[in-house]
Amino acid sequence: MGYCYKIGRGVERDYKIAAYLFTKSAQQGYSYSQYMLGICYEIGQGVEKNLRIAYEWYLKAARQGNAYAQEKVDEYQRKGRFD
Repeated sequence: MGYCYKIGRGVERDYKIAAYLFTKSAQQGYSYSQYMLGICYEIGQGVEKNLRIAYEWYLKAARQGNAYAQEKVDEYQRKGRFD
């Protein structure tokens, strides 16, 4: 559902609602939502931009085998990207 709000599929696009829904799902352990919430924090969509929080969500998703999140974790570690 969060993705629908993020892209405006069937509903009006609303990044804040998308981030809220991703958060609820991510807190329940869904790796896709953890990854998507990482994106929200990385670019500041629906939440205040925060690369440290983005990294934490990417790491949680990566630990569950999410390949996209694993790539992001590698990128952050390679570039030392936390500012």
